[in-house]
Formats: sequence, C-alpha cells, structure tokens
Amino acid sequence: MNTTIGEYQAQYDLLIRIRDRVNDIHRAIGRLYRLRKQLVERASYFSAESELGTRCTALITALTEIENQLIQPDLNENSGELDGTHFPDRVDGKLQALSYQVARSDNAPTQQAVDLWSVLDAQVTEQEARFETLITDELTAFNALCREQDYPIVRL
Repeated sequence: MNTTIGEYQAQYDLLIRIRDRVNDIHRAIGRLYRLRKQLVERASYFSAESELGTRCTALITALTEIENQLIQPDLNENSGELDGTHFPDRVDGKLQALSYQVARSDNAPTQQAVDLWSVLDAQVTEQEARFETLITDELTAFNALCREQDYPIVRL
C-alpha cells in the first residue's frame, strides 16, 4: 500500500467535517422539534381563521419543510431494514453515505467526493439560514402578537 500520511490526513479531515455537519443537522432538528411541539400546542388556542392561527400554521408548515430537506422523518427506530429504499434520501443520509464511501478507501478523497461534500454542505447551510430567519423574523413577530393578545409565547 502506497498511501501517504497526507492522503490519510485529507481523508480524516473530510470525515471530521462530514461528522460535524451531521451533528449540526441533528442539533438543528432537535431545536426544530422543540419549537414545533410548542407551536402545535399553541395552535389549539387559536381559531384557524385568526391571525395567530394563520401564523402558527404557517410556522409549523415552514418548520416541516425544513425538516424534510434535512432528514427523512418517516424513517425511525421502528422502520424496517429496507424502509430506506421506500423513502428518498435527505441531506443527512447523503452525508452519512458519503462518509462511508470516503472511510472505506485507503486513498485521499476523490475530487467527486469533495465536490459532493461542497454541494451537501451548501444545502445544509441554506436550511440553517432559513431556520434562523424563521426564528428571528417570523417567530419574533408571532411572539409579539401572542403578547399583545395575552397568549403564552414560544421559547427556544
């Protein structure tokens, strides 16, 4: 085997970046679930036609769209071994598959692997930005309206 330390280091570096990005996704999904749970609870307070009801529903919908870009929520611990074939891969699954491919080689990552990493990383960054904008803009406005109407606010 003629693998150099530099090639192993390149492999290691990419694997660590992938691992960290998957962790970022899972932390964001945890925050998203906590936020959505509160919103679903609050939704029962409002009529669907009210401004708060409309905003609450819009926030829940936006959070679900972000979740569906990052993970496959239909796969869980009760899913069968082949259920992954019935649901499309999301960014976290693609990153995990990329990690497997990079790790099983005794060479530096291929340019294709590095390019795929860049694409997937950009997709995560886009959804993170969308989530943060939702929190800073939409959730802030929703909470202000809740305060005005003496409803409990949503906290992260």
